[in-house]
Amino acid sequence: MNHRSTLHFLILTALTLLVGTSPAPAQIPGATPPLQDAARTLLPILDLFANPPTGKSRSLTLKAEIEALGSNQFQHPLPSFEIILAPPKKAVFSTKTSVSVLQIGRDGNTLWAAPASLIQPLVQALESPDQVSPPKRTDLPMLVRPMQIPVPGKILALLPMLFDAKDSGKADFLGKTARLVDVRVMPELAQLLGPELTTSSLRLWIDDSSGNPVRVGGRFQKESAVIRIQSLQFSPEASPAATNRPENAVTIQPHHLNAISALLRGETPNRR
Repeated sequence: MNHRSTLHFLILTALTLLVGTSPAPAQIPGATPPLQDAARTLLPILDLFANPPTGKSRSLTLKAEIEALGSNQFQHPLPSFEIILAPPKKAVFSTKTSVSVLQIGRDGNTLWAAPASLIQPLVQALESPDQVSPPKRTDLPMLVRPMQIPVPGKILALLPMLFDAKDSGKADFLGKTARLVDVRVMPELAQLLGPELTTSSLRLWIDDSSGNPVRVGGRFQKESAVIRIQSLQFSPEASPAATNRPENAVTIQPHHLNAISALLRGETPNRR
């Protein structure tokens, strides 16, 4: 997984945070049932990133498992991970490795990772002057932008009309019936926003009895992944103990994520 692929995976992970179990928004007059499903799942989370939000939630915690990455479908999901988001500045990703719990976080424009005993050797190897050139500024900006949508929460009710939602039938999910809803940006808007969005899509598996999303899949050009949702919780604020940088963390740069991603997959990290 190269730097762009790693970035796409992080975007996909962010997309999994667009499926929520908070109260459903008002019905959209004239909208199809798939679009209503999309609105119900998208709007409560998007409000969290709005500036300013209209709801009371300011933080969320997602627990999930990766079922597939690209063409690799795992018979048993990869170790579960947890993401805590507290827009617009803080986020923490954590998962278990064979030796310790790995954490990757951000505080404002700073990225960090822990424990140092696991991350420091990777960073030092990548920054060796004999093996890697200094990172270019063009490699960095997207991952350190504020986690905010420059739109007030009350305006977001119009956002679902910019998406094309399609009913793709039903499927079995762990012995239960799930509705399949495929969501993509309207083609006319995608062409304006960039070529990547014209081939990007999101599939939601929505439990037919509870109405809650239980799985999400995303595709970005040549990259794709499927994630099984274990739980998603909202709160008025994030716990400082859960989002603050731990003492055993080291500062990292976005291009270091390639090596960390390889570490998580049990591979030898490639030089950038």
